[in-house]
Amino acid sequence: MATLYTVRQEARLPDCPYTEHRLRLMIAQGLCPGVRVGNRFMILHDALVEQVRQEARVNGGAESND
Repeated sequence: MATLYTVRQEARLPDCPYTEHRLRLMIAQGLCPGVRVGNRFMILHDALVEQVRQEARVNGGAESND
């Protein structure tokens, strides 16, 4: 089952590396996984964590090749 959080709730989680402001920018750019429910955007926590892991692998790999 997917875990959904509001932007504010997600930003307060210990395993979320983004601030509330950064999450809102990502939503506006279409880069944050989630769904719109009424006037709120609900973030898919598991998908966001996986996205962060993938970015870390890509960035970590690029830095280690220098």
